[in-house]
Amino acid sequence: MGIVLRESEGVLQLNENFMDENIKNLAESILSDITSDVSIANILLKAKVFAAKYNDKDLLIWVANELRGYEKNPPEYRIIDAGVKVDIHKGFQEILGYTYPIDMVQDEKIRRRLSHIAVFNSITEIEEMGKKDDSGTIHVEVPTSIWYYHMGHCINGDIQRAYQFASLSAIKNILFSVKSLLIDYFLKISDNEDIQFGSLIKKDHVTNVTNITASIVNTGDGTVNASDVTTVIGNNNTINPQTAYELQEIIQKIDEIMKPQDDEEYKEL
Repeated sequence: MGIVLRESEGVLQLNENFMDENIKNLAESILSDITSDVSIANILLKAKVFAAKYNDKDLLIWVANELRGYEKNPPEYRIIDAGVKVDIHKGFQEILGYTYPIDMVQDEKIRRRLSHIAVFNSITEIEEMGKKDDSGTIHVEVPTSIWYYHMGHCINGDIQRAYQFASLSAIKNILFSVKSLLIDYFLKISDNEDIQFGSLIKKDHVTNVTNITASIVNTGDGTVNASDVTTVIGNNNTINPQTAYELQEIIQKIDEIMKPQDDEEYKEL
């Protein structure tokens, strides 16, 4: 049975209070789901209902993008750091999975592009990838035109294949970022604060976007692969020379400490 609205000021106020209480209860229900073992996809479906009732267009758009995947300009938390490995043929010798020094790429745009992977996938796909062990990696093929024209000058041999790699733990960080945004938002709603989602999520999405041509897929062997994928990066990914020098010194010191341990996981990193 619906609620009948009367012209009486008291009845109208009662209806508004009723709706406010429903919205608050829905916000608290979503918060409870976030702290429980509920899939993020299901939480976002409930957040979609909330966004419609609360008339928060920014939240509605964000939820829709997370559920179906981004066509372009994913948020910064979906841009993950990556390295590059190459397969090299030198006469009768074959070197597989050689870690390529990205700093040797002379074209700055290509160098920045190789350093990151943009994850356009739906949140459901990301959740499935996140179920893999942290020791797994994501592999994304580097287009032939890039490794053929921009990467061979410092390699003693012929590059036959190049691919980006990143830790699956970076995928899990995307899930944490989504949960964190929802928690911040719905805590404020629960406290009766007047807030719109657009004030929380960053507006500075990545630029220089080139469309992705294939999805990252789970191969079932601890590694997530993707073929013929073009990735994108943000504008603020450069490091000034002094900072780069200091970071290199730190890496060298870590290397000196860890090498004697003969740790396979460290070698991979």
